Amino acid sequence: MKKTKKRRQPPIDPRLWSASQSARRYLVLSVVVGFLIGVQVIVVAWAIASITSGIITDPSTRNISSWTVELCVLAAMILARAITGWVQDRYAHRAAGRVVLDIRLHLLRAATRTNPRTLAAHRDELRTIATSGLDGLPPYLISYVPSLMLAATVTPLTWLAVTIADPTSGIIIAVTIPLIPIFMILVGLLTEERTRRYLASMTRLSSTLLDLIAGLPTLISVGREKEPGVNVRKVGERHFAATMASLRIAFLSSAVLELLSTLCVAIVAVSLGFRLMGYTGEVGLFNAVFVLILVADVYRPLREVGSKFHDSEDGQHASSRAFAAIDLAEEMAQTSDTPSDNKLPAALTFTSGSLTIESRGNYAPHNLSFTAEPGKITVLTGPNGAGKSTTLLTLMGMPGMLPGELGVDGVATVNGRPVETIPVAHLWERINWLPQRPAITAGTVRDNLAIPTTAGRTALDEDALARAAQETGFNHVVEQLPQGYDTWLGAGGLGISLGQRQRLALTRILADDSKHTLILDEPTAHLDGDSEEKVIAHLRERANNGDTILIIGHRDKLLAEADIVIPVRAEEKEGLLQ
Repeated sequence: MKKTKKRRQPPIDPRLWSASQSARRYLVLSVVVGFLIGVQVIVVAWAIASITSGIITDPSTRNISSWTVELCVLAAMILARAITGWVQDRYAHRAAGRVVLDIRLHLLRAATRTNPRTLAAHRDELRTIATSGLDGLPPYLISYVPSLMLAATVTPLTWLAVTIADPTSGIIIAVTIPLIPIFMILVGLLTEERTRRYLASMTRLSSTLLDLIAGLPTLISVGREKEPGVNVRKVGERHFAATMASLRIAFLSSAVLELLSTLCVAIVAVSLGFRLMGYTGEVGLFNAVFVLILVADVYRPLREVGSKFHDSEDGQHASSRAFAAIDLAEEMAQTSDTPSDNKLPAALTFTSGSLTIESRGNYAPHNLSFTAEPGKITVLTGPNGAGKSTTLLTLMGMPGMLPGELGVDGVATVNGRPVETIPVAHLWERINWLPQRPAITAGTVRDNLAIPTTAGRTALDEDALARAAQETGFNHVVEQLPQGYDTWLGAGGLGISLGQRQRLALTRILADDSKHTLILDEPTAHLDGDSEEKVIAHLRERANNGDTILIIGHRDKLLAEADIVIPVRAEEKEGLLQ
């Protein structure tokens, strides 16, 4: 079995910096600022240690004129530190806004190049990422990245200065400082899981509210507009619980790292105190004061990285999902060697296959073998969660879109060719797919009934469209719309229910005779008896003409008309989640 291992994301995602010129400039500025701050901290410690040790050991120097140079240097470094911080903070906010804008533009460009049906499976999540999901990225850029750069510059510089001034303190720091990254890793692992739950709850809440608003006219017409309030309230409560859990982890992680760094500084301070008193060795007063001032700055950047790590998790997770969508669009936009039989019906084969889904803890499906042949209607049937929709996505080259997938055992082929060797764009040029939740793009009903292509949309034949609308009952839906086929749907327009969306998508598929491979997920689930019979008759006609029809279905009429019925089942896998 081929398994995909979950890889830890680096602290600074290379894709983020390559996608935005503002991000690259900001990263360079953060490195320069970190180095300057490290130098300033060391110089300030030197000036204060010189003045303090000199006044204590030599009473004759207890006047301002004796320390003119040191005081001027100290004032200059304090002023430089203020200017450096101001420049970094000012540029950080501007850069963060530009980076978020760049990623959103990349995501929108990717969405315009991707087949809407491909985005249907992740439309709610992508909508959340493109809007509020990236709001967590500015804290990552403004707080976490500068802290990370300080840890990479200030900590080594100050530790080197401490080691030169007092090797014993340098050894103590070298032994204790790894404790902070260890605790950071432990906190980070816990924070990452909390962030994933938070984003999932936010996506569910957004999806529930949008679906409710879209179907509100229908609910009002039947007097059931108040019933969904219970579900919305439950989703909101789960979202609140996830938010509070994330905040608790954030506060606890900061407290743990503060306590740990304070104890480490105390160990160095106690060691210096004993050696100044001559109990365990000797150390000069200047060296002791210099080290005592610097030791806090050795641990501070690492502590700040740990305490601000939660700021990065939600932004990094959302940006990684945005880049995944962008990569998918780029893959689909690639031109490839398309065989000359592109429009011919395909033989779809799934041989001795089991798909392992981590989130379910089982094989779904398990030991599934079938071939959907041209000229026949093949129906997959089985209980919910058995892996029927998963099988269809795999045959269409999209197993990587499934959350929690560990691996595929078996072979999925199209016309004898393994699916993973076929470009996704080639598959989509020959397959018509009806998902459980069809996508609706902003535009008129007529626009949404056009065939999506890489070059835009192609209008369907009016006679074929009218026939398909009568078969699916979509003509009755259009009659109820204020402007018929010219009614605007989507953003800024009218919302339609899930059942109406599926009728629209099914109408488009039945009216399109340019593709001869149909993969349909519950095509008759939202149809009345008369429409169901008409749709089944249309599918039978297509099959008799040589088209390949692969369907997920449970209804008796559909199963009775099928040429091949394939039962699909799942099986528990022991130890999968352990």
